[in-house]
This record gives sequence, structure tokens and C-alpha cells, in this order.
Amino acid sequence: MRIGVFFFFALALVLQSNAAKYDRDSLLLELDYAVQHASHFRARHEGRIAQARREIHAASGYEERLRCARNLSILFFVYQNDSALYYNDISVRIAKEQADDALYVNLMCERAILYGMGGLATYGFGVLDSLLHNPAARNPSLRKVIYESYFDVNDYIYHLNLPDVLQTQSGIAIAAIRDSFYHYCPDNTEQALHTNAAVTSSKEIIEQLLKRFEHATTDMERATLSIIISNRYQSEAMPDEREIYLILSAIYHIRAARLDNEALIKVGKEMIDEKDWDRAEAYITLAHDQALFYGSRSREVQLSPLLKQVQDHISLKVGFWRTVTIVVVIVLVLIVLLASLQWWLTKRRLRKFRQEIFVLEKGRTEAGVQVAADRVQAEAQADALTHFMGIATDATFEFVHLRNLVVRRLKNNDAASLLKQLSSQNGTAKAQRELLRKFDIAFIRLYPNFIAQVNALMTPENQVSKPENELLSTELRLLALWRLGITDAGRVATILNLSVNTIYFYRNKLRAGAIDREHFNDGIMAIKGV
Repeated sequence: MRIGVFFFFALALVLQSNAAKYDRDSLLLELDYAVQHASHFRARHEGRIAQARREIHAASGYEERLRCARNLSILFFVYQNDSALYYNDISVRIAKEQADDALYVNLMCERAILYGMGGLATYGFGVLDSLLHNPAARNPSLRKVIYESYFDVNDYIYHLNLPDVLQTQSGIAIAAIRDSFYHYCPDNTEQALHTNAAVTSSKEIIEQLLKRFEHATTDMERATLSIIISNRYQSEAMPDEREIYLILSAIYHIRAARLDNEALIKVGKEMIDEKDWDRAEAYITLAHDQALFYGSRSREVQLSPLLKQVQDHISLKVGFWRTVTIVVVIVLVLIVLLASLQWWLTKRRLRKFRQEIFVLEKGRTEAGVQVAADRVQAEAQADALTHFMGIATDATFEFVHLRNLVVRRLKNNDAASLLKQLSSQNGTAKAQRELLRKFDIAFIRLYPNFIAQVNALMTPENQVSKPENELLSTELRLLALWRLGITDAGRVATILNLSVNTIYFYRNKLRAGAIDREHFNDGIMAIKGV
């Protein structure tokens, strides 16, 4: 028992040292780059296909035509299923013309595997079943090739969620094929290999695969070996190492323009499990495009639930930004309404001032003293008007600034920080305090004795005092707006940045402290200005 535990621990250390030279985050960045430039690798592969097509058109003899047709079939083997079948068919016709039974059987086995890769395993098994009854396949070595192809075709349907009955039937069929496979192996080499594999340690098998991987010369070879190594690590319950070689397999699949990319699908599923939605969307989308181009129905079955998860997440993301947009529009509408209200009040006051100035000008000749007094009054009103115009200008500036901020952030797709800034009250509170300060100055210029006249309406114990650092307190501002004719509680609450309930509280408190509660409102409206 101790020996077994020690062996497993030693195996884990050795295998981890092989995978330690790869960093998962760096590999994911490399995979991101490969996904972004997948079209470049495909273009390079299509250049090879174009060259092979030129060669087949220029081919003259039997051997040259066969070589070119098989080369194109291989180039399309993992790139586009329909084209690979087309050039396989050309090769089969040439083999028939030359009565080459061995070549014919091998090409038909390739066709069966192509059917399996395209998700048409039933067609593939049908081709192999026909070969078993073909006199051209009587040679034991050729029958061995046929039975090997049964296993290869089966590899492309094992991952599908077949009903239990079909899975059982498939298992029984493969077991029968294996028996026939050993029967048509006169030297029993395959049996010996199976026996050797049964007694060879997983450590030795993985070490051999790793050596082959390190000495591989093509991206296609590295892609195939890395997915095999990944599966071996999975069987040894070593998830970190398994993921490293799975990512490597996905990278080399893309570089080799191998569109039957099972590794990329698996990595995309892991990104979904980790909620790395940007990578999941990129990987699953590319894998789906590749499966469609290749014509792999089985990969489409694998990708269907994963693609739905990605699309559901995208829908949620779109819904979030739609909500942000609605909130921004509502805020802009409120700003426009407040600016319009301020403009209307300013225009109304300006019109009143102009009328008063006209009356003063008309009576200027009546008395010199009165003219002087009227001039002082007009100057005070003009000064107050200037402050009110400053309030309106500042409000307009704040609106334009906020509009430009919203447009700039939306153009930069920075709605999250925009929402955060709009939700914060620091900037708007400062601007509102400045506007209220200017309002206090303008109002006191118009009503210099306003505080004294208000206290004349109040009982001694309820006198309203002026704050030390401000011209008017909240109560006095409420009464000032009241005197200006702004009596709507909602509008007053918005201007003073208070709740409606607070406005009602202050109103009731002031009315309760008045000498004449019933006529308190009339007393406020009767206060005279300059």
C-alpha cells in the first residue's frame, strides 16, 4: 500500500515538472492572440490549398494525379469536410481505374472517417460494412485497417448524449469489432500492444508522449499530441496539467487551421464555468464558425448549449446597457426641465423689472427727490436681476457641461463610470450651493428688510435667525421662494435639494410660530422690497 502511494506521489511530481514550464495565464493570452488572428492562419492554409489545386490541374500521369488528389484530400481533411470527401472520391476513382485493391480499401476507410468527423457516423459505418463484404478486402491486413477505422469513426460520436440503449448497442458492436480485429492480425501484434499498454505505467506512457510533443515538427502534430496528453492527464486526475495541454491543443489547432477543434470547445466551456465571458464568447463563437465552415454536425451538437449560454449572457449585458441609457435620458430630461423652469422664472422677473423701470422713467419729471429715489431702486433691482441672470447662466452652463460629459462617456463606451458619476451628489451639490448663494444675494438686494419683516410676523420665541456663514437659512429661503410666488412643494424641494416632507415640515413649523396663523401666508406675500 505504501509503495503504491509513493509511486503515485512520484508520478505527480514528474508530470507536474513537465507542465510547470507553461504558465496558464500566458497560454490564455497566446490563445487570445491565436483566436484574434485565426483568419491569418486560415489564409496561410488556403494558400497551400490553392497551390495544390494548381498542381492537380497540371498533373499528367496516374501517379501524379493520385498524389495531387490525395494531397488535397489531406489538406481538406481537417479543414472542410465536403471538399475532403470530393478529393477522396477522385482518389477512389483513380484507384479503381488502376485496380489497386489496397489503395481502394485505405481510401474508403478514409472516407468513412471523414463521414464520422462530419457527424455522419452512420454513413461511415455503412461504408465500412460494405468493405467487409467487398472481395478487394479479403487480405487480413486490409481487414485490420477496416476494423481500425471502426474505432476511429466511433471516436467522433462517443461524446454525444446518446440514449442508454444506443450506447449499449454501440459498446456491443465495438466489442465484436475488437474480436474481429484481433482475429485478422495473424502475428497478434495489436494484441501484444494492448497487453503491453495494460502493464505499462501511466508515467511511462505520458513521458513518451511528452518526448514526442517536444520533438514534434508541425503544428498539426503538436495539436494532436497535446490533446492526447491532456486526455491522459485527465485520466490521472491531474486537472492543472490537463488544462495546460488542452489550451496548447487549442492554440496549435488554430495555427494548423484545423477546424475540427475539440480543444477550443472544451476551453470555451471552462471559460463559461469561470464566468470569463469575454473569452468564452470569443472561443465559442470561433469554434462555432469553424464547425459550420468545416461541416461538422457533431461539433454543432456540442456547441449548441454552450452557444446558448453565451447568447443569454450577451442578452443580459445588452439589457444592462439599455437600462443605463434610460437612466441617462431621464437625468437629461430632468436637467432640461429644471433649466427651462429657471429660464422662465428669469424671463418673468426681467419682464416685471422692465415694466417697473418704465413706470419710474415716466414719473421722473414729477419730483427730483422721487427721481433720485427711483434711480436707487432701479439700480438695486438691476443688480438683483444681474444675480438672477447669473443663476440662469450657471444653470445653463451646468446643463451643457453635463450633456457634453454624457456624450463623451457614451462615445467611449464608459457608461459604468458615467452612471457612477451621475449617481454621486458631490458635483451637483456644490453647483447647487453656489446657485443658492447667488439667489440669497439677489433676494436680499430686492428685499433688504426681509428677515426683520418675517420676524415681525412671528412670536418672540419663534424668531427666525440668519446663519453666521450664510445670508439666508433654509427656512428663510423657503419663505423667500414663497414670496417670489414659488409655492409648489415639489418645485421648492427640488430647488433646495430637500424632500417634499421636509418642506411641509418647515411650512407647518413656521405657520405654528406665527402671531396670526390664519393670515401668515398673506403676511409673507405682503412683504415689500425696494
